[in-house]
Amino acid sequence: MARVQPGFDLLFAIAARDRVEIDRAGRTRATLTLMVVTLAIGAAGVALTVPRAAPGTPMLIATASATAMATAMGLAAALIVLRTRFGAGPPLATVVRVGLAMAAAVVAARLVPGHGKIVGLAVMALAGIAYLAVLILTREFGAADRAKVAKILKR
Repeated sequence: MARVQPGFDLLFAIAARDRVEIDRAGRTRATLTLMVVTLAIGAAGVALTVPRAAPGTPMLIATASATAMATAMGLAAALIVLRTRFGAGPPLATVVRVGLAMAAAVVAARLVPGHGKIVGLAVMALAGIAYLAVLILTREFGAADRAKVAKILKR
């Protein structure tokens, strides 16, 4: 589970950010609809997959898969709302760079052998470093972004 968690966490964060932008634009009903539909898809996915899975790891994987699928669908729906109602959305180059960074994070997490709580923390840290490194190397996370982060960290 910890080996795919970085990708799921990023997907969840992007979907949440998009819903916040829709809400800030005064479209509270659209935001609530997106949240309820995402929750319903996740609940349906869990209801369909978890009872059929064997207890233990297969059940956890079924739950994570259903949740990740619902989050991905919620993100897609939020992006559609942003594009159709506001003519906004992330540039294609940003989507590609973030996708590459997510892939690098998952690959980095899968390269670490072993299991356990300490290894899980190390995997998450390595995935975060890989994600950030790709964003910096592809210039998605530029000097202005680094300055903002440095300012926040100085507080």
